[in-house]
Amino acid sequence: GINAEYGKQWYQRRVREAVVSTQSTGRNTEVMEEHEKARTIQINRDTAVLAPANIKRSTLSAGYIKVQAPTKNAWRDSMHPDVRKEEQKGLEKLQAKSHFLKTERFGKDTTEEQIFRTVPSKIHFDSYKIGESYEQKLKIKNVSNSSRQLKVLPPKTKYFTISKSVDPSQKGAIAPGLSVEYTVTFLPGSLGLHQDELQIIPQGGALTNVPLVGERPPPKLSLPDTLDCGYCLVNGTLRTQFKCKNSGGHGIFQLYPHATVPDLFLFNDLLPPKFTFEDTGFTVTPTSFALDTGDEVVIEVEFRPGEVARSTTKFSLAVDNCTFQDYFLTAESQSCRVQTIAVSGGESTVDYDIRNEETAEPVTINFEDQNPGTTEEKIFILRNCVNVPLHFNWEICKILTEEEESESVLLSTDTIAPFQISPSIGILDPAAEATFTITCNPQNAGKYDNVARLWVDDIPAVLPSGLVLERYDALHITLTHLTQPHQIKLDPPALVVPGENVVGNMVSKTVRIVNESLSDTNVKWAWPEGDLKFCVHPESLTVGAGSSRTVQIDMESLSAGDKETHLTCSLENVDKPLKLFVKAKFRGPRVTIAGNKEDPALDFGFIHFRQGCSIQRQFEINNHDGVHAKWSLAEVDHCVDKDYGQSEFQFSETGGEIGPYETRQLHVIFRPHLPRSLKSFIECTVENGTGNKLRVVGEIQEPNVF
Repeated sequence: GINAEYGKQWYQRRVREAVVSTQSTGRNTEVMEEHEKARTIQINRDTAVLAPANIKRSTLSAGYIKVQAPTKNAWRDSMHPDVRKEEQKGLEKLQAKSHFLKTERFGKDTTEEQIFRTVPSKIHFDSYKIGESYEQKLKIKNVSNSSRQLKVLPPKTKYFTISKSVDPSQKGAIAPGLSVEYTVTFLPGSLGLHQDELQIIPQGGALTNVPLVGERPPPKLSLPDTLDCGYCLVNGTLRTQFKCKNSGGHGIFQLYPHATVPDLFLFNDLLPPKFTFEDTGFTVTPTSFALDTGDEVVIEVEFRPGEVARSTTKFSLAVDNCTFQDYFLTAESQSCRVQTIAVSGGESTVDYDIRNEETAEPVTINFEDQNPGTTEEKIFILRNCVNVPLHFNWEICKILTEEEESESVLLSTDTIAPFQISPSIGILDPAAEATFTITCNPQNAGKYDNVARLWVDDIPAVLPSGLVLERYDALHITLTHLTQPHQIKLDPPALVVPGENVVGNMVSKTVRIVNESLSDTNVKWAWPEGDLKFCVHPESLTVGAGSSRTVQIDMESLSAGDKETHLTCSLENVDKPLKLFVKAKFRGPRVTIAGNKEDPALDFGFIHFRQGCSIQRQFEINNHDGVHAKWSLAEVDHCVDKDYGQSEFQFSETGGEIGPYETRQLHVIFRPHLPRSLKSFIECTVENGTGNKLRVVGEIQEPNVF
């Protein structure tokens, strides 16, 4: 690099010296010879490279120049450093003048160079109505470095027009940085898409196209291409709703059957409120609606199939932007079919199972014989053989005769039937199994034959007579049962208490309740109110089937006499109770008074009568029964001396209550009124019982002196 620079400077100096020397002395020949003897120096563009001395003349190519190699004392002939520096500055100025910018007017433009720029680059009308005009401004700006002319070709369609509004130059050339303004007018012929373009042809530049577009934001509906309504029963009605939301621009929509959409959208206010496709059974509503951005509408499809088939139809939804979208309606109709697949008498015993059979025989469920009021349950399973939910309800009807079979749906429910099905109303899920419980709970004895019918709602049924009903008879199950009356008896059937029973004394007897029925029974005793009191142990009880229970009946009378009554034995689920006849005789307590054992009479003996004399004797009173007794003592009325008006006897106790089997000692004081032979009676009276009379004797004498 240093050698190349030095060689370049040396060469330039030698050239200048040679030129000066030639002009002064005219020795051109010598200068040329010196050039031939110079060494070869390579200068490639901005860098000079010394060529080797052994390079031949023929190998020197362009980019190499011949210079004379410096001699040994060449520095003696070189110029002064100050002069060299000045010469270098002059040479640099000479070289700098050769780098002028090119004049573009006389230069050659390429097709890629942009001369004019349009603002905006695209004219777009996104909101318009038919019959109105709309305008937008278009600026064409010169972005080159020279004034240029341009030519604008108008639109090709009748919906767009252009007019110049501002021209900054009268000669038609637009200076750099200036622009010309045009007005683009849009007259829409419909609400559909309008497309055109402006062609801008600049002087010496490339063609520029400005698109002209009239297009509103298209609506975007969430409605799927295929509206699958699902499954429906033959002669039934399936209503399906589809939410249609517009996430695009505003639009007016009208529904047409396929291949009937008009070429140009014209709002038809005479469309029917709904379209019915007779061949497939579909009905669609609404047929016309408008949606703004974010609005939604519910499209309801009603399907009424008349036969088993897969139905498909096609309709078109026309939009006010002159576009339309095809949609498909599809649904499948099936025949109502319900199958009984299992009947069980309990959790582990399956009596009837047709789970794997193709066809089902008529199902009969027999309940075992039982008594009124008892309950028996069976479980059965139904399968919904279609893909449609079935709204069902059960009805228990009578067994039909052949004459009644044709009009069976008109028969009323058997209100006295002992059968109940749970759940009695509900929904069978599509293609699923459901478990039901049928209960037999008879209240009266008898034979029951009924039919359980499964009705499916909202499916018209046509009878042979032509009558049309709004429900379908889907399944029959025959139910049979025999109810036997209860066989219960009392042993003994009557209760007669022998002998006499003391009033107030409890009398106990036993009765056996024998249950010869098929089921357990509950028993409860009852008795009438009165002097005869009862107590039954236990008062309420359960007697198992084929067994017996013994009850104890305690009775007590509040009064004496012959007693007869009936005890009621009430049986659960039996209208007529059992009656137990009871008969007993009752007497009051027996209390007696007596003297000594040797003489039952109370003997006062010989009494010396005098004024105020008295004599005392003892006797006893005995209670002969095991109950308390109330007693009283008094002299018999007809023995009382009427002249004196009071009894001559004074008792230690005239009355009271004596305990069961008690013996009590009493005494009596006798005060005679006059001498005589005493013959009287003391009477013991017992409340609600019997007493006795004690004979009293004695001799009362007054001494006489003659």
